[in-house]
Amino acid sequence: PRSGARHDPAYRSQRVAGASLSVSDRRLDLLRGVPAFAALPEQALRLLAQDSEEVCHASGAIILREGETGDRAYIVIAGSVEVTAAGPEGPTLLATLSQGELFGELALLHGQGTRAATVTATSPLRLLALPGLELRQLLDAGPQLRAELDAAARWMLTYRFLKLAVSPFAV
Repeated sequence: PRSGARHDPAYRSQRVAGASLSVSDRRLDLLRGVPAFAALPEQALRLLAQDSEEVCHASGAIILREGETGDRAYIVIAGSVEVTAAGPEGPTLLATLSQGELFGELALLHGQGTRAATVTATSPLRLLALPGLELRQLLDAGPQLRAELDAAARWMLTYRFLKLAVSPFAV
């Protein structure tokens, strides 16, 4: 970080001290708790856990911005986030996520890699950051994981469309 960055209010993210490459039972349990990952072989979960990184954000920090390129997905370890999308009258709330919930995976599913929503911390937040390259390799090797995430993506994109749609009957 640049000089004095720790004292700059815009510098809100930091790597959790002590995060290492060793696989912890807590990370594995967190991954197992995500329905899309439940069917993955133990070895794949261990590799994903080993390659993941724990990060912290302060309340109010923007984790992902709609339209930006995505290179990782996240699981909430502690805290909560709001998922919003740009609507005709400003940001529209799509979801509130908390412990054990996955986000950011939509940008990794298809070649475009752009974020479909903005995600903002609504409390002090601790996340498990899952590297995009490893997730893409798992998606390529595991049709069941891809099918699970594709189904979730279709639901989220449909929900986003419906939330942002402007009714032709509105006055």
